[in-house]
Amino acid sequence: MKKKINYLETRKESYKTSSNVFISFKYAFSGISYVLKTSSNFKIQLIFAVASLIIGFLLKISLSNYVLLGFKKTNTYLRNCKTIYTGTPLRPQFYKSNPLPVWVPKGKGPLLIVMGGSQGAKAINQILYESLEFLIKKQFRIVHIVGESNLKPFHVKNSKNYIQKKFTNEIAALIQNCDLVISRSGAGTINELMEAEKPSILIPYPYSKNNHQEKNAMILAASGGSVLINQNNMSKEVFEETLERIFKIKSKKGKKHYEILDLMKKNMENNNKIKSKNEIKKYIDYFLKEF
Repeated sequence: MKKKINYLETRKESYKTSSNVFISFKYAFSGISYVLKTSSNFKIQLIFAVASLIIGFLLKISLSNYVLLGFKKTNTYLRNCKTIYTGTPLRPQFYKSNPLPVWVPKGKGPLLIVMGGSQGAKAINQILYESLEFLIKKQFRIVHIVGESNLKPFHVKNSKNYIQKKFTNEIAALIQNCDLVISRSGAGTINELMEAEKPSILIPYPYSKNNHQEKNAMILAASGGSVLINQNNMSKEVFEETLERIFKIKSKKGKKHYEILDLMKKNMENNNKIKSKNEIKKYIDYFLKEF
């Protein structure tokens, strides 16, 4: 009974907060102590984890024999291990054709999907709000994913061509049926754009670890399927000029078309797509047989 009371006291200490950093360490260690004393599973897992690390260090066993890559060019950063390019598995919706959602603005103007939903994409939301009047005037249709806390009232003439959404499960349908995506450049987004063969304006998050978002964006920018805009150099003028350039109308054999946008689409079609799920399963099955 006394032992149980001591455990409860230790648990209480683990939930305390302190203005003194040294005492806060005491409370943190109380939490760890409580878990060690009361959880036999955790103790077993910890023993095995420490033992595995020690054995691996003594026998000089590598932590991994192979690394599966989402992008081919990642192997330049992993020179000391074997790599296999498998691509990145996506949501099932991206592997089938989806109709355009009925709530999307109707009309003949180009359809833009603006993904400003995450906390790190506030700069995209802001530049969109600043350029909204210009976009409506140019007859763009805009679906703006703004996130949970970024809804903003707007007062623009003919705003029937602009719709805000906190969130949507129909992102695959939107990307597949739009003309251009404006977004950050996380690995998931890059792979979704490649699968949908969709042109984009990418604005990398400038504080991403090791600047990986800019490196991601460079994959599509180098192939001519995307325009990369550095957030530090982004302004209302740069954003609007970029869109005007992409959607500049040219005439060819009496037919009007967007020359640069069409070229970007063609370049996206030339990116090698890979069935990631099948590739990963193939290698897992192979390694299971080996072991």
